[in-house]
Amino acid sequence: MYRYCFFEKYPLGVAGKIVAFAMGVGCCGMGTLAAAENGGSEAVRIEAGDASAGGYSQQDLPTVMTAAEQGDALAQCELGLRYGRGTGGAVQDFDQAAQWMHKAAEQGHALAQLKLGLLYRMGQGVQQDDRQAFAWVEKAAQQENARAQYNLGVFYQKGNGVQQDDRLAFSWYEKAAQQGHAEAQTVLGFFYLEGKGVQQDVEKGFAWTEKAAQQGDAQAQNNLGICYSKGKGVPRNDGQAFAWYEKAAQQGDAQAQYHLGICYDDGEGVPQDDRQAFSWYEKAAQQGYAQAQYILGGCYMLGKGTSQDEEKGVFWLEKAAQQGFAPAKEVLRQRSGRALPVPGDTLAPLGDVPPMRDMFQEAFEQGKQTE
Repeated sequence: MYRYCFFEKYPLGVAGKIVAFAMGVGCCGMGTLAAAENGGSEAVRIEAGDASAGGYSQQDLPTVMTAAEQGDALAQCELGLRYGRGTGGAVQDFDQAAQWMHKAAEQGHALAQLKLGLLYRMGQGVQQDDRQAFAWVEKAAQQENARAQYNLGVFYQKGNGVQQDDRLAFSWYEKAAQQGHAEAQTVLGFFYLEGKGVQQDVEKGFAWTEKAAQQGDAQAQNNLGICYSKGKGVPRNDGQAFAWYEKAAQQGDAQAQYHLGICYDDGEGVPQDDRQAFSWYEKAAQQGYAQAQYILGGCYMLGKGTSQDEEKGVFWLEKAAQQGFAPAKEVLRQRSGRALPVPGDTLAPLGDVPPMRDMFQEAFEQGKQTE
């Protein structure tokens, strides 16, 4: 049975996202502290209704500009958003975005305070300054802005602009999660499951992860699959694990795609199917997921779920090795002085060394268990 790592990717995929862009430009995936190892922060999403309380989102640029110049904080925030995105008649200009966000933030506008903090985090339109970033996000968080509370948790978790403190990170994630913020619920679930910043409680961890998964958060769906697969906070159920991995995988979550491949490979929660396994490994590998790259290389080398192709096998093994994935390095090392393994081959052993296929198969299977 394949051993899944619980959350090799979590909390802190956020740091990368916070900066994906405060104004909603170039914001990519995972969102949420994706992985404590990878660093990151909510790529705080800027949605159309972010500053529409005063009806300015539907107004033309001159109207918004006039109101902003007259000191209307809602208009100033809307103008900042437009300059940040380069929409609504405005040409993208981060300097202008920061200036207008600053005016609105100084008037206590929570969304503007959050966006200004993220601009400082990114160094767009202002000089990069984590302390200023933290200070402005904190102001917004204190106004009960859920996104700000979530991002403040990220700052505390990563130690950006403030001393690192998992307990305070947990506290702010909890505040955001209780307001229904999906990414915060995902991270909160992880904290409970791993006993990070709070006493471990797998039942609460499962419950919060489930809340986020039901909101459609892909990483939470993947994590929920892991919970069901490992029986963590819930009785083990391979069928449910597969179902949640599939939901996340269809949203493009690379780790879920990899896990789905494992399910098909091992016939857990779904009929065993080498071709389907190969297909999902390939999707994850193309997104740069090292473990999937390694297994995809093995599939090509062994002709599993696809036609045997040494060149492609080596290509993907090298991809994984370049990311520091030790099993891939070991397989390449073993292969360097050996013939290509052929399905069903009967290469004679060299001394006490087993046939290449057996040796490769053993290393390959060991590598599958490393995540």
